[in-house]
Amino acid sequence: MIEEFQQDLHILNSLQVYRKYVLGGTSYALNHDQHYKLREEVCEKFSVDFSDVILVGSGKLGFSLKRDRRFGLFNDDSDIDLAVVSRTLFEKVWEDVFLFKKSKADWPKSRHFFQYLSEGWIRPDKLPSSEYFKFSKEWWNFLMT
Repeated sequence: MIEEFQQDLHILNSLQVYRKYVLGGTSYALNHDQHYKLREEVCEKFSVDFSDVILVGSGKLGFSLKRDRRFGLFNDDSDIDLAVVSRTLFEKVWEDVFLFKKSKADWPKSRHFFQYLSEGWIRPDKLPSSEYFKFSKEWWNFLMT
């Protein structure tokens, strides 16, 4: 798979690579049923479309694309990375974050959060951990079950 991916990097454009390896194909770490159930549970919990939930990273490909671990194989220390690409969810969390920040509540990771936000990401691990920030609590409770 790594060899095919590397060859395709020279032949396909970035959109084609994305479609073939991220949107298409199968999951390396999860069987078809597990992959479906995970996406379905995320959809139900966070009211997003099924197509908005995408398995990415080494759990999807079987190897990492991160610069410091490029082409390192998925292993027992690897995790499963999900991307939820939803305008509705993004706007909901963004509004909650705006109100939280405006309240001047304690949020040590806010600088890091806004760095990622400027690139279009909402990273749950950078959200306020306060019990007053409902989405953080929902997200982590969901993932830990």
